[in-house]
Formats: sequence, C-alpha cells, structure tokens
Amino acid sequence: NIVLQAALVRQILSFRFGISLNLHRLEAAKKLKSTTSSDEDLLGRSKAADVKIVEKEVTPNNAEDEEYKQWVPEKDYDPDESLKLRYIGKIDVQRPAYLQLTEGESPDLWISQFSLTRGGSVTKLRMGELAKPRTGAAAAAAPTWGGVRAPFLWPNEVAPVPPGTVRGLREEALLVADGFLMPGKNDGAVYLVASPGGPGERRLRLTAPAPGFFYHKAVWVDLFQTGQKGILTARAKKPLLGQAEGELVFFEQPLVRDPLASFCTPWKETVITTGPDVMFEVIDIDPDDDSIEIVAAEFFNERLTLTSLAPRRDWLGPNKIQVKQKMVIDAGCGPAYGVTAANLRTGRPGDPPTHLLVTSHACQYDPASDFSVEEITCGSDRAGGGVLYAYEIPTANWQVGGAPAAEGWRGWERRALASGFRVHQDQPRGFNPGAPGFVYAFHPTRRAAREGKDPPYIAVAGDCAQAAYILAPAARHDKSDSGGGYSIQKAADYEMLCMISCGGTVGSLAFGFLDIHDDDDDDDEKGKSYSPPDFLGEATGGSRIIGHEFSANDEGNNPTNTVSSTVKGLQQFTTLQTVQKRTHTQQENFQGGSHPVKDNKTDNKKMEEEEEEFIKILMPNYDQDKIYIFEMTDKQQGRYHYKALRWREGVNVDTPW
Repeated sequence: NIVLQAALVRQILSFRFGISLNLHRLEAAKKLKSTTSSDEDLLGRSKAADVKIVEKEVTPNNAEDEEYKQWVPEKDYDPDESLKLRYIGKIDVQRPAYLQLTEGESPDLWISQFSLTRGGSVTKLRMGELAKPRTGAAAAAAPTWGGVRAPFLWPNEVAPVPPGTVRGLREEALLVADGFLMPGKNDGAVYLVASPGGPGERRLRLTAPAPGFFYHKAVWVDLFQTGQKGILTARAKKPLLGQAEGELVFFEQPLVRDPLASFCTPWKETVITTGPDVMFEVIDIDPDDDSIEIVAAEFFNERLTLTSLAPRRDWLGPNKIQVKQKMVIDAGCGPAYGVTAANLRTGRPGDPPTHLLVTSHACQYDPASDFSVEEITCGSDRAGGGVLYAYEIPTANWQVGGAPAAEGWRGWERRALASGFRVHQDQPRGFNPGAPGFVYAFHPTRRAAREGKDPPYIAVAGDCAQAAYILAPAARHDKSDSGGGYSIQKAADYEMLCMISCGGTVGSLAFGFLDIHDDDDDDDEKGKSYSPPDFLGEATGGSRIIGHEFSANDEGNNPTNTVSSTVKGLQQFTTLQTVQKRTHTQQENFQGGSHPVKDNKTDNKKMEEEEEEFIKILMPNYDQDKIYIFEMTDKQQGRYHYKALRWREGVNVDTPW
C-alpha cells in the first residue's frame, strides 16, 4: 500500500504540475559553489582569457557572408533600429530565482534562493561595493555579499519597504512572500524583515497561520485612502487531491505607534474575494473615482480576472472593503501566470497604462533539445506552447457588466504578441511547471525612458524554456500623426529582437542603468560585443544568443578585463511595471527619470552622456548557479546595421525575426 500511495502521489505531481521527484538527479546536476575562485573577479570575469570580438553578425555556421551586412548612412542612422545585446559578465550565486534591484546611490541586488531539499534564503549583493576594480585579497575582503540570516521555506518576490510605509519603522526593511505548493513548503507567509543581515535583524510574520497556503507577491496599498498603507496579496492552496483554492487578501496595518510590536502581529486579515492565487497587478482605470482595480492571473482557474475595490467607511465602526465589481476578462487564456500593466503607446513614466501584458504558463515540451529548434511566432497564438498576450485596457464605461454599452468601448481586446514558448527537454527534472514566466516592460536607453516618445521594449523570463526573450516594437513612430504617438492599431505590434538561451531555469529578470566599468575602457575595444563563456562542456548544454548570435570562446573562459559595477542615478530608473505599481499604490515623489536642465555646458554635456546610457539586463540561471549581465547596446557604434537572422536546422532565413 505504501508503494502504491507513493506511486500515486508521484504520478499526480508529475501530471498536474510537471513535477518530478528525482532528487538524486537534481542534486547530482547541481554543484553548488559558495565562493568565487581566486582567478576571477567579483563578477566572475576571468583575468587571463583571450577576448574574441564579434564585429559583424555571423550566420549559425559562422559563414562570413557579406549579404547579411547592410550599410546605413550616418544621416539615416537610428540607434533604436539596430540595438543588440552585449554580454558583460556573470555573478556566481547559489540557486538564484527572483531578482530585485533596489534604487539609490548605493543600490543592492536582492536574490531569493530556494530548493526542493533545503531551506530557502535571501541574499544581497552590494552593487555599490563594486564601484572600483577589486581582485584577489581586496575582492575577498570587500563587504560585497550580505543577506537575511533568518530562514524561509521558499522565498518568492522580495521587495524593499519604502521609507515611511510602516509607522515607527526607521531602519531598512524587506517584504518577503514565502511558500510553494510542494508538501513541506506550502505553509507560507508574508514576512517583514527589519535590518536584514544587520545585528538587529528581526523577521516579523505579518500573516496569521493559514495551513497549506503559499504566497508569491505582496504590495503596499492605501486601500482605505487614509494615508496608512496595508498589504495586499494573493495566496493559493493546492492539495495533492482536490481542487486548488485562491484568495485575494488584505492585511491592515494597525493604527498604533508600533505596528510591528508582538501584540500587534499578525495584522488583521480580510479575505476580499476568492480566485486570485499567484500573481496580480494593481491599476487605477478611472483616477476620478474612489476605486482601484486588481487584475489577477488566476493560474489554477486558467483565467484573467478583475476586481474593483473601494473603501466603505463606517464612522461608528472599522473601515471595510467594498467589492464594487468583479469580472472575468478572459476565461480562455490558459494557465495565466505573469501580469504587468504597461503603456505601450508612449511609455512615459506616470502615464496611465494602456495594456496588460499576460503570460500563459503552458507545460508543453520542446520536441528536441537543440536551442535552435524552438521557434517563437510573433503576432499569433497558434504556435503551441505558452503565449504572451496584450489586453487593451478600456477607456469608456468599462464597468457596464462587461458589455460594450458605450461608443468607443473596446472591451479588453486581446492580442497575441508571441507564442511557441515550450519547456526545454534538457531541463533538470526538479520541477517543470512550464513556460514562459514573468513579463516586463522597459526602455533600452535613459533618453527613451525620459522622453517616452516610443513604446517600450518587452522582456519575458522563459522559466523552464531555459531562456529569456526580448521583443522590440514593430511599428515606427508616425511623424505625420498630429498626436505624436502610435495609433491604437500599432500599439501592440512587436517582433522578436533576440532569445538568450542559457541551459538553465530563468525565473525572473532585473533591469537597471548600471554603469559597468572595465579596466581598459580607453582602448579601441570599447563598445564591441564580447563572446560569452563557453558552456558547451557542461552537462546542461550550450549558451548562445539566437537572433544576434555570439560565437563561443575557444578557450572556454570568460572575456578578459577586471569588471566592477556601480550605479549612477538608478533612482531615476524603474521598469514600467514598477512605475505603475508606484502610481497606483500612491508612492510619492517618483519623478520617472527627469533631470533639471541648467544653462551650463558641463551640466548639459553630462546630461547628454547620461541620456545615452544603455540599460543592463540581469538574468539568473537557477540550475547553473549564475546571474548573467547583458547590456542593450548599439554594437556597430552608429555605422552598421545588420539583419536579424533566424535559423532552423542549419538553414538561414534572411527575413527579420
């Protein structure tokens, strides 16, 4: 009976969630490293390797075919037309999953880590400590790494607590959503960690015990519009047998001097509605009313829903939450997972979102293990596998029962931006929920983020597709348009810029205008694309960028040059997802990247240099214990533009991907 029960449990997990319990293979595949080797710097860059520079686009068979190179006159050159990705370096860290890059002059990279067989943890990399080149003993002595000492079951999204959010809290703090559906990991919670990693660290559980429920995300919201924010979160419960449960929950911050005192925790809990389970987004469709809207990607119910909330004040009793409307936006989107609100027309910080970006997290395997076989189809949902959707947020009478009751109402029109995301066959069988994962909107340059003239780029973490994807706006700016923007029909047109395959699970992405410094920045190699490290000898396969492919380093090492990192003006940058969060959770004083312009040549020159800054993309590889750093860049230095190539079974296709 015990054997039969164990087999039944294994079959249920593998069938419903793509989970395999082959722990021996998982542990054998993972060789955890706790320190960086002495022959590498803090970013994992080798100090004694040859640099191979890719000066032109190469075909998959490395043919030097001139027909793929096109000359663009400088007068017609547009850097947005020829952006590429440049590999910068890597960070060695165990089991990186969720990444969170904080703001400030001395920013931190928070990394959540978890495992099927071990407890979870939250690690901090002090990016500001990498401002100057350090190697050897100096690097080892630098206070670069830190983190939370308190243990977790399965930490998911980690977010810094903005100053002034919690009454009486003056030290640094983190909000951690914890738990997963696996037995032993599913009694999750939402924690506030004060002074994380410091001598006075405190881990405070803000949620009451709810057996079997786990949390992926939690945000601060002033739901009662009193200036006192509470925590809005979604939680899920999935027993081995039976239906899953999901709840949208609000935890009210006590109106006392010290809301974190032992007699005040856990905070008061209000279950708002059922259904929301994993990820959600807070938006405000109508700024003139008293409601906010919660868009939930209901993974287990396989649908996208909206709940409109408003305060219901009772002067003789406690505040209450009123559900003004609840509607199903899409019941045919599949297992909805990632959801992000973004303005796909202008992308200006502070502008209201125009679309919801939603991923459908499908468990469909790629029929082959070669990275090149997987093909993503843009503009269609017929390629199978997971899908990236864009839903247009209505602008008129959206609350009329989900019916087009007013002229101009478009009713959450859905458009498939890309499909064909599949689970990679070589994925270690620790757990394989599906692909793709979370979705992000960003601008490739600081100038683009400031001006907001063009739609943002879109990035997708492939999760078990073992890749990340960058999509670029397909429609160019219509200069004859009196409105100076994109038409509604063109706002959600995107094409694939590139796919970054890494041979491991990509659970999330992080973005920032990081100022990466190289020792020989003054030489003539500056700005060119370096080859990535050669992973072909490792068990999980190769690493390449498809669409704009880098040739592998023959020596199997990383590019040369000691690398260190610092951040300049990161507080002026955030992804559009974070912009919308700030706007609709009433976080003040966010200027969205604006700089004062002075009548000073030095200041103007400095501003011009900052505006040309390209964004960096941080991409974790969970299975190989690495975080890769890439940069959006114009690798041709403003002179050459190459066709984007795609290929399948060794056949080149010269049409843009």
